[in-house]
Amino acid sequence: MTPDTQPTPESNRCLRWSIAGIITLGLLSPVGLVLSTKSFKREPRRAAFAGVLLGALGTGWILGVVILSTLLTIGAIWGTKALTDPTVSASAEMSRVLVAVKVYQKTQHTMPSTIDDLVLGADDRVDPWGHPYLLSTQSDGSWTITSLGPDGLPDTSDDMKISGRIKVDAPD
Repeated sequence: MTPDTQPTPESNRCLRWSIAGIITLGLLSPVGLVLSTKSFKREPRRAAFAGVLLGALGTGWILGVVILSTLLTIGAIWGTKALTDPTVSASAEMSRVLVAVKVYQKTQHTMPSTIDDLVLGADDRVDPWGHPYLLSTQSDGSWTITSLGPDGLPDTSDDMKISGRIKVDAPD
């Protein structure tokens, strides 16, 4: 190599910072990227180019890890909130009551009169606010399951209701 194509000590130093950034899993890559970008103005540019490339790769790696970690943290926080939200719990419990209504109708060939007719655990009979679920059924298969919500009073805006109709099976 001729003297004008030899890497300068500064470009070698920048390349070393970029390599150190890769070795440290990207932690020092931004330093190598900045130093290599500054030395890119001088000839020869091969070492500076390699430093910029390695610095950019390491910096991209670090940014990706930070962004992914942030998204996972946000997801965990939202997921925890959904798991502790009483309305989510009430919806799940009301769905279990509905399954019990369908099982009762299939096995008894009639609709249950009250929630006490159903095979349910004690926790599935009471909403997250400590109020019993209300079950209303008709002989035509229509049903309504109600949670009185936080205030425990009927027919208020915080009540939760699901309703529908199932096909009533006659005995075989």
